[in-house]
Amino acid sequence: DLTIYPEPEDLVNHFHFGECTIVSSDGERIRLRQEKDGRVREVALTMLRIEPPTVDPATGRRHFNLMRKN
Repeated sequence: DLTIYPEPEDLVNHFHFGECTIVSSDGERIRLRQEKDGRVREVALTMLRIEPPTVDPATGRRHFNLMRKN
């Protein structure tokens, strides 16, 4: 399984919470801070389909789309 997981400081677009920054990850769950209001959410990685990241060439930050796992 070669899935790349989001790590702290990575940016994500979560299907429900929108644009977020990863706060922490323990390999099973990630905590993300919503850009719009700063709330922190915790999400089980098993509930997500993680698409391969894009990388911002200017900053080097990775950006993931987090989709609902079907």
